[in-house]
Amino acid sequence: MAWVGDKWVPEDDSASSRVAALTSKDSAFMRSAAAAGERSANRRGVINSTMGIGAGVAAGLAAATPIASQDAAQISAHNTQYMANQQTDKQIALGDRQIASGDRQAQAQTIATLGNTYTAGIGNTLQNDKIPDGARNAAQSDMAQLYRDQQAKIAALYNMPAVTWGSGG
Repeated sequence: MAWVGDKWVPEDDSASSRVAALTSKDSAFMRSAAAAGERSANRRGVINSTMGIGAGVAAGLAAATPIASQDAAQISAHNTQYMANQQTDKQIALGDRQIASGDRQAQAQTIATLGNTYTAGIGNTLQNDKIPDGARNAAQSDMAQLYRDQQAKIAALYNMPAVTWGSGG
């Protein structure tokens, strides 16, 4: 895994680049293989230490491929897991936004229904000419207060500010 600052940068997970890194002439792995080959040649009494070093290097090259393949597989697994985690996080965030959108839509629909009910109630009081003016005004005032109270309850339910129309200044 490779973090650069606060950003994820996928590591190179190719086996060939891992082999190249392990088998570069300055790598600790290859220096160790050459030294082991030279020691082995010296124990056997081989006169030409270059041959022993060459044998050690060849053995190191042969051993590097499976090591590099395993390293590349592990790095690839880490990269893949990180990308899967990112995808999961994005799906969760999308789901949260969809739920919030549904809540806002439900709130808007409920407020629209309340508005229609309020408008119908006011209309009914205006059409009935048998209601005295004082009683009509009191009924309309009660309906307006009920409408505001219901809006506030809906806003609290959805954890959103109450919808207000117009401004006082």
